[in-house]
Amino acid sequence: MYLPKVGYSAGVASLTQQQCHQVEQRAVQAFLGSLGYNANMPRVVVQAPESISGIGLTSLYNEQGIEHVNTLTRHMRANGEVGTFLLILLRTCQLLSGQTSSIFQKPFVSLEYLQEFKQKWALKVRDTLARANTEMVFSDQWTPKKFCLGDLLLMELFTSTGFTTPELAQLNRCCIFLQVNMLSEICNAHGDRILTECLDRPCSSFQKSTLVWPNQACPGPKQWALWQLALKPLLANDMGQLRTPLDHGSSRALTWIKSGNGSTTMTLAVFTVLMRCSAQTLPRWLPGDKSSVPT
Repeated sequence: MYLPKVGYSAGVASLTQQQCHQVEQRAVQAFLGSLGYNANMPRVVVQAPESISGIGLTSLYNEQGIEHVNTLTRHMRANGEVGTFLLILLRTCQLLSGQTSSIFQKPFVSLEYLQEFKQKWALKVRDTLARANTEMVFSDQWTPKKFCLGDLLLMELFTSTGFTTPELAQLNRCCIFLQVNMLSEICNAHGDRILTECLDRPCSSFQKSTLVWPNQACPGPKQWALWQLALKPLLANDMGQLRTPLDHGSSRALTWIKSGNGSTTMTLAVFTVLMRCSAQTLPRWLPGDKSSVPT
Protein backbone atom coordinates (compact mmCIF):
# COMPACT_ATOMS: atom_id res chain seq x y z
CA MET A 1 0.00 0.00 0.00
CA TYR A 2 2.86 2.38 0.82
CA LEU A 3 4.79 2.35 -2.45
CA PRO A 4 1.79 2.89 -4.80
CA LYS A 5 0.64 5.86 -2.73
CA VAL A 6 4.03 7.51 -2.37
CA GLY A 7 5.06 6.70 -5.94
CA TYR A 8 1.80 7.80 -7.53
CA SER A 9 3.31 11.06 -8.83
CA ALA A 10 6.82 9.65 -9.29
CA GLY A 11 6.43 9.63 -13.07
CA VAL A 12 6.38 13.44 -13.22
CA ALA A 13 8.77 14.14 -10.33
CA SER A 14 12.49 14.85 -10.58
CA LEU A 15 13.73 14.12 -7.08
CA THR A 16 17.39 13.44 -6.44
CA GLN A 17 18.52 10.24 -4.77
CA GLN A 18 19.12 12.12 -1.52
CA GLN A 19 15.64 13.66 -1.60
CA CYS A 20 14.05 10.25 -2.19
CA HIS A 21 16.03 8.86 0.74
CA GLN A 22 14.69 11.61 3.01
CA VAL A 23 11.09 10.99 1.87
CA GLU A 24 11.19 7.24 2.53
CA GLN A 25 13.47 7.22 5.58
CA ARG A 26 10.84 7.19 8.34
CA ALA A 27 8.59 4.74 6.48
CA VAL A 28 11.45 2.30 5.85
CA GLN A 29 12.47 2.44 9.52
CA ALA A 30 8.88 1.60 10.51
CA PHE A 31 8.78 -1.30 8.04
CA LEU A 32 12.05 -2.72 9.31
CA GLY A 33 10.87 -2.56 12.91
CA SER A 34 7.61 -4.34 12.11
CA LEU A 35 9.52 -7.03 10.22
CA GLY A 36 11.84 -7.63 13.15
CA TYR A 37 14.95 -6.04 11.65
CA ASN A 38 17.16 -3.31 13.00
CA ALA A 39 15.75 0.04 11.88
CA ASN A 40 19.27 1.34 11.21
CA MET A 41 20.25 -1.52 8.92
CA PRO A 42 22.31 -0.33 5.89
CA ARG A 43 20.10 0.62 2.97
CA VAL A 44 22.27 -1.43 0.60
CA VAL A 45 21.14 -4.57 2.44
CA VAL A 46 17.56 -3.35 2.80
CA GLN A 47 17.14 -2.70 -0.93
CA ALA A 48 19.14 -5.71 -2.11
CA PRO A 49 17.08 -8.54 -3.70
CA GLU A 50 16.21 -11.59 -1.61
CA SER A 51 18.19 -13.82 -3.99
CA ILE A 52 21.40 -12.44 -2.52
CA SER A 53 20.15 -12.40 1.09
CA GLY A 54 18.73 -8.87 1.00
CA ILE A 55 15.35 -7.74 2.33
CA GLY A 56 14.08 -6.69 -1.09
CA LEU A 57 12.41 -3.36 -0.29
CA THR A 58 12.10 -1.25 -3.45
CA SER A 59 13.92 2.07 -3.43
CA LEU A 60 11.74 5.11 -4.07
CA TYR A 61 14.46 6.47 -6.36
CA ASN A 62 14.34 3.30 -8.47
CA GLU A 63 10.55 3.41 -8.49
CA GLN A 64 10.70 6.99 -9.75
CA GLY A 65 13.00 5.94 -12.59
CA ILE A 66 10.71 3.05 -13.54
CA GLU A 67 7.71 5.37 -13.64
CA HIS A 68 9.65 7.84 -15.79
CA VAL A 69 10.32 5.21 -18.43
CA ASN A 70 6.76 3.83 -18.24
CA THR A 71 5.23 7.31 -18.53
CA LEU A 72 7.38 8.21 -21.54
CA THR A 73 6.71 4.91 -23.33
CA ARG A 74 2.98 4.92 -22.59
CA HIS A 75 2.34 8.44 -23.89
CA MET A 76 4.60 8.11 -26.93
CA ARG A 77 2.69 5.00 -28.00
CA ALA A 78 -0.69 6.63 -27.40
CA ASN A 79 0.06 9.49 -29.87
CA GLY A 80 -1.97 11.90 -27.76
CA GLU A 81 -1.38 15.51 -26.74
CA VAL A 82 0.90 14.51 -23.88
CA GLY A 83 2.90 12.31 -26.25
CA THR A 84 3.28 15.25 -28.64
CA PHE A 85 4.45 17.45 -25.79
CA LEU A 86 7.00 14.83 -24.73
CA LEU A 87 8.23 14.52 -28.32
CA ILE A 88 8.76 18.30 -28.42
CA LEU A 89 10.59 18.05 -25.11
CA LEU A 90 12.86 15.30 -26.46
CA ARG A 91 13.64 17.21 -29.65
CA THR A 92 14.43 20.33 -27.63
CA CYS A 93 16.79 18.37 -25.39
CA GLN A 94 18.35 16.80 -28.47
CA LEU A 95 18.96 20.21 -30.01
CA LEU A 96 20.43 21.62 -26.80
CA SER A 97 22.59 18.57 -26.19
CA GLY A 98 24.48 18.84 -29.47
CA GLN A 99 24.75 15.05 -29.84
CA THR A 100 24.41 13.06 -33.08
CA SER A 101 22.90 10.02 -31.38
CA SER A 102 19.58 10.11 -29.57
CA ILE A 103 19.93 11.32 -25.98
CA PHE A 104 18.30 8.07 -24.80
CA GLN A 105 20.40 5.89 -27.09
CA LYS A 106 23.69 6.51 -25.25
CA PRO A 107 22.60 7.36 -21.71
CA PHE A 108 26.07 6.75 -20.26
CA VAL A 109 27.39 9.89 -22.03
CA SER A 110 27.20 12.71 -19.50
CA LEU A 111 24.93 15.64 -20.40
CA GLU A 112 25.05 17.41 -17.05
CA TYR A 113 25.64 20.72 -18.82
CA LEU A 114 21.92 20.66 -19.69
CA GLN A 115 21.02 21.24 -16.03
CA GLU A 116 20.97 25.00 -16.58
CA PHE A 117 18.18 24.57 -19.15
CA LYS A 118 16.00 22.88 -16.50
CA GLN A 119 15.79 19.58 -18.38
CA LYS A 120 15.82 17.56 -15.17
CA TRP A 121 13.09 15.13 -16.18
CA ALA A 122 14.85 14.04 -19.37
CA LEU A 123 18.15 13.74 -17.50
CA LYS A 124 16.47 11.55 -14.87
CA VAL A 125 15.21 9.22 -17.60
CA ARG A 126 18.76 9.01 -18.97
CA ASP A 127 20.08 8.27 -15.49
CA THR A 128 17.60 5.40 -15.09
CA LEU A 129 18.55 3.93 -18.47
CA ALA A 130 22.25 4.24 -17.67
CA ARG A 131 21.85 2.48 -14.28
CA ALA A 132 19.94 -0.33 -15.98
CA ASN A 133 22.47 -0.48 -18.85
CA THR A 134 19.68 -0.05 -21.40
CA GLU A 135 18.68 2.43 -24.08
CA MET A 136 15.52 3.68 -25.80
CA VAL A 137 15.12 4.37 -29.52
CA PHE A 138 12.20 6.29 -31.05
CA SER A 139 11.62 6.04 -34.78
CA ASP A 140 10.66 9.72 -35.16
CA GLN A 141 13.35 11.18 -32.89
CA TRP A 142 15.19 14.03 -34.62
CA THR A 143 19.00 14.05 -34.54
CA PRO A 144 21.45 16.42 -36.28
CA LYS A 145 23.15 15.09 -39.40
CA LYS A 146 26.67 15.66 -40.68
CA PHE A 147 26.89 17.66 -43.89
CA CYS A 148 30.13 16.27 -45.32
CA LEU A 149 33.02 13.89 -44.73
CA GLY A 150 35.18 14.90 -41.79
CA ASP A 151 32.40 16.96 -40.23
CA LEU A 152 32.36 17.10 -36.44
CA LEU A 153 29.66 17.78 -33.91
CA LEU A 154 30.99 20.61 -31.77
CA MET A 155 29.60 19.53 -28.40
CA GLU A 156 30.76 15.95 -28.92
CA LEU A 157 34.22 17.33 -29.69
CA PHE A 158 34.24 19.51 -26.57
CA THR A 159 32.96 16.67 -24.39
CA SER A 160 35.74 14.34 -25.54
CA THR A 161 38.41 17.02 -24.97
CA GLY A 162 38.07 16.93 -21.19
CA PHE A 163 36.33 20.18 -20.29
CA THR A 164 34.49 20.37 -16.98
CA THR A 165 30.70 20.52 -16.76
CA PRO A 166 30.60 24.32 -16.12
CA GLU A 167 32.95 24.87 -19.08
CA LEU A 168 30.80 22.64 -21.31
CA ALA A 169 27.77 24.69 -20.28
CA GLN A 170 29.57 27.87 -21.38
CA LEU A 171 30.62 26.34 -24.70
CA ASN A 172 27.07 25.14 -25.24
CA ARG A 173 25.82 28.71 -24.78
CA CYS A 174 28.13 29.80 -27.58
CA CYS A 175 26.75 27.08 -29.87
CA ILE A 176 23.18 28.04 -29.07
CA PHE A 177 23.90 31.74 -29.60
CA LEU A 178 25.46 31.02 -33.01
CA GLN A 179 22.67 28.47 -33.73
CA VAL A 180 25.13 25.81 -34.89
CA ASN A 181 25.73 22.14 -34.17
CA MET A 182 28.35 21.13 -36.74
CA LEU A 183 31.85 22.32 -37.51
CA SER A 184 30.85 22.78 -41.15
CA GLU A 185 28.28 25.39 -40.09
CA ILE A 186 31.02 27.76 -38.90
CA CYS A 187 33.37 27.11 -41.85
CA ASN A 188 33.64 28.76 -45.26
CA ALA A 189 32.26 27.18 -48.42
CA HIS A 190 35.54 25.36 -49.12
CA GLY A 191 35.58 23.78 -45.67
CA ASP A 192 39.20 24.72 -45.01
CA ARG A 193 38.82 27.67 -42.65
CA ILE A 194 36.61 28.72 -39.74
CA LEU A 195 34.84 31.99 -40.43
CA THR A 196 36.32 35.00 -38.65
CA GLU A 197 32.94 36.08 -37.31
CA CYS A 198 32.67 32.75 -35.51
CA LEU A 199 35.96 33.23 -33.66
CA ASP A 200 36.10 36.92 -32.75
CA ARG A 201 33.21 37.36 -30.32
CA PRO A 202 30.30 38.04 -32.67
CA CYS A 203 27.70 40.41 -31.28
CA SER A 204 24.85 38.62 -33.06
CA SER A 205 24.14 35.27 -34.65
CA PHE A 206 25.79 35.26 -38.07
CA GLN A 207 23.20 32.98 -39.67
CA LYS A 208 19.51 32.25 -39.47
CA SER A 209 18.91 28.58 -38.73
CA THR A 210 15.83 26.80 -40.00
CA LEU A 211 15.49 25.21 -36.56
CA VAL A 212 13.72 26.85 -33.64
CA TRP A 213 16.44 27.69 -31.12
CA PRO A 214 15.93 29.08 -27.62
CA ASN A 215 16.80 32.70 -26.98
CA GLN A 216 20.40 33.00 -25.82
CA ALA A 217 22.03 36.27 -24.87
CA CYS A 218 25.46 36.99 -26.29
CA PRO A 219 28.08 35.21 -24.15
CA GLY A 220 30.68 37.29 -22.37
CA PRO A 221 34.37 37.75 -23.22
CA LYS A 222 35.47 34.91 -20.92
CA GLN A 223 33.09 32.49 -22.63
CA TRP A 224 34.30 33.49 -26.10
CA ALA A 225 37.89 33.06 -24.91
CA LEU A 226 36.99 29.53 -23.81
CA TRP A 227 35.33 29.00 -27.19
CA GLN A 228 38.52 29.96 -29.01
CA LEU A 229 40.55 27.71 -26.72
CA ALA A 230 38.24 24.76 -27.46
CA LEU A 231 38.56 25.26 -31.22
CA LYS A 232 42.33 25.79 -31.15
CA PRO A 233 43.25 22.06 -31.56
CA LEU A 234 41.45 22.11 -34.92
CA LEU A 235 43.37 25.13 -36.24
CA ALA A 236 46.68 25.18 -38.09
CA ASN A 237 47.24 28.91 -37.54
CA ASP A 238 45.70 32.03 -36.01
CA MET A 239 43.84 32.81 -39.24
CA GLY A 240 41.30 30.02 -38.66
CA GLN A 241 42.84 27.55 -41.11
CA LEU A 242 41.80 23.97 -40.32
CA ARG A 243 44.42 21.28 -39.84
CA THR A 244 42.17 18.80 -41.64
CA PRO A 245 39.86 20.48 -44.18
CA LEU A 246 36.33 19.17 -44.58
CA ASP A 247 35.82 17.05 -47.69
CA HIS A 248 32.74 18.43 -49.43
CA GLY A 249 33.64 16.93 -52.83
CA SER A 250 34.03 13.34 -51.58
CA SER A 251 30.74 13.61 -49.75
CA ARG A 252 28.94 14.31 -53.02
CA ALA A 253 30.89 11.67 -54.91
CA LEU A 254 29.78 9.00 -52.45
CA THR A 255 26.09 9.72 -52.95
CA TRP A 256 24.18 6.50 -53.70
CA ILE A 257 21.02 6.19 -55.75
CA LYS A 258 18.61 3.29 -55.40
CA SER A 259 16.23 1.99 -58.00
CA GLY A 260 12.49 2.03 -57.42
CA ASN A 261 12.36 -1.54 -56.09
CA GLY A 262 15.59 -1.10 -54.11
CA SER A 263 17.34 -3.96 -55.89
CA THR A 264 19.98 -1.79 -57.54
CA THR A 265 22.33 0.78 -56.04
CA MET A 266 24.74 2.94 -58.00
CA THR A 267 26.88 6.00 -57.52
CA LEU A 268 25.79 9.35 -58.81
CA ALA A 269 28.51 9.19 -61.48
CA VAL A 270 27.22 5.85 -62.86
CA PHE A 271 23.64 7.14 -62.76
CA THR A 272 24.63 10.19 -64.81
CA VAL A 273 26.36 8.03 -67.43
CA LEU A 274 23.36 5.74 -67.74
CA MET A 275 20.89 8.60 -68.10
CA ARG A 276 22.96 10.04 -70.94
CA CYS A 277 22.89 6.76 -72.83
CA SER A 278 20.42 6.05 -75.58
CA ALA A 279 17.21 4.18 -74.85
CA GLN A 280 18.62 1.12 -76.62
CA THR A 281 21.80 1.03 -74.53
CA LEU A 282 20.24 1.58 -71.11
CA PRO A 283 18.26 -1.72 -70.82
CA ARG A 284 21.37 -3.75 -71.62
CA TRP A 285 23.08 -2.62 -68.39
CA LEU A 286 22.85 -5.23 -65.67
CA PRO A 287 23.68 -4.56 -61.98
CA GLY A 288 27.04 -6.03 -61.08
CA ASP A 289 28.15 -6.49 -64.69
CA LYS A 290 30.87 -3.88 -65.06
CA SER A 291 31.59 -4.89 -68.62
CA SER A 292 28.15 -3.74 -69.75
CA VAL A 293 28.42 -0.28 -68.19
CA PRO A 294 28.82 2.18 -71.05
CA THR A 295 31.96 4.33 -71.01
